[in-house]
Amino acid sequence: MFNARSVVSKISELHYLLYQVRYDVYFITETWLHDDVCSGLLDPQSQFTVLRKDRTVSKGGGVCALIRNHLRVVPVNIANEFLNLELLCFDLIIANSRYRFFVVYRPPGFDSDAINYMSLLVTCISKYSNDKYTNIILGDFNLPKVDWSTNCGPKHDVYAKFLTFVLENSYSQIVHFPTRDANILDLILTNDASLFTVVNSDLPVGTSDHSSVKFEVILPIDSHVPSLNTVAVKYKWHLGDYEGMNTFLSDINWYSVIYSHPSAHDAWNAFRNILYFAVDSFVPRVEHPSSNLRIRHGGYNSRDISKCASRKKTAVASP
Repeated sequence: MFNARSVVSKISELHYLLYQVRYDVYFITETWLHDDVCSGLLDPQSQFTVLRKDRTVSKGGGVCALIRNHLRVVPVNIANEFLNLELLCFDLIIANSRYRFFVVYRPPGFDSDAINYMSLLVTCISKYSNDKYTNIILGDFNLPKVDWSTNCGPKHDVYAKFLTFVLENSYSQIVHFPTRDANILDLILTNDASLFTVVNSDLPVGTSDHSSVKFEVILPIDSHVPSLNTVAVKYKWHLGDYEGMNTFLSDINWYSVIYSHPSAHDAWNAFRNILYFAVDSFVPRVEHPSSNLRIRHGGYNSRDISKCASRKKTAVASP
């Protein structure tokens, strides 16, 4: 995670991180992106799902997440009442578990507009947080005077509203080192701190005045190969809430999905992930332990393998 202060001006550094350092997910604040910059410029090799929320009213701001293609990600559609927030939300789905991420940039300021902005931000995150699985909130909140060892800050509405939200929802803030000068501006808040094994300061990206934050999260293994730990999922299609699914899909901003995924490969992955999420959300399912799976021993699961085996037998039998 890093504050870029114009990611386009640091595009070579970004490409180095994407294709040489090879982390799985990148979170960027102050992207300074706008409609004239397509997502293909950020990831020309189409190795990532690119999610963006650009600032539209003025220059600067904006947030972005780049998630490597092997990870299944579903964007969460945010209501228009929160349109002016620099926030994006998505679910990372691994091994039938969901992890909800919020990427946030709060512009600096403590006037009446800043108080209203913080109220709207807290309302949005509260509305879209999900008690059923882990929520992770990342970004630059521009709250330099919080003492995160005690969760205390100045007696100001901007600080008070945010800290009240953190305490009431049992979030832990796990960045405990300065990220700009002597201040902790870039935060990671979660309701399950046990997932995080490493949270370290890293070098700034290019000429950014913020240190990067490098962290590791322990998640389940996502494998499609049958094993002793495999759980089979059977959907009860006849009990599906197809009206609710239709409403959900109708609310998706498909133009935004296409715009954010310019290559056919990325667009297809994004479309598929949204459908997966819709099915998981509106169709009941039953999970069976692996002991009930029928695993075929002997024989062949592929016509090509079967043909190769037949040729091998013929070759061995020939004098």
